[in-house]
Amino acid sequence: MIKLKGFSLIEMLISVVIITTGIVGTFSVISSFSEQSKQLRDNFVAAYLVQEGIEIVKNIRDTNRIQSNLWDDGLENCYTGCEASYNDSTLSSWVGEGRVLYIENSSGHYKYLDVPASNDVRTYYKRRITIATITENEVEIRIDVYWEDKSMTAKTIIYNWEL
Repeated sequence: MIKLKGFSLIEMLISVVIITTGIVGTFSVISSFSEQSKQLRDNFVAAYLVQEGIEIVKNIRDTNRIQSNLWDDGLENCYTGCEASYNDSTLSSWVGEGRVLYIENSSGHYKYLDVPASNDVRTYYKRRITIATITENEVEIRIDVYWEDKSMTAKTIIYNWEL
């Protein structure tokens, strides 16, 4: 009598379950890593947009000094919120839910664009700059960056350094 060696149906089913579990587990890890990478990128961009907002306000203060204006000229009307692009010399009022920033294709910078070009990229980031007077020589700057259902906030105080 010849004895044939092979796999039984139960052995085949167990093998398929083990291989399927391994493949599903691998895809689950890859999916989780992809989502975490997106969150990390979004937080990274938001942190830079927050820092840029602070630098925009400091630049306006410093330009006032150079032009012999009052140190806080242009900063006094942002107690309900303003917005500005990286190269703006003035702050614009925040209206409604605010405008989204675009990545300007020609420069690669995040900007508010009233008429974006076809190759400018619309993002989901919004930046709100709020300025509150503390004393006549100091103001608090609050920068809020919003995207999707998340936000990031930073506060700092700037001073009239002419004293």
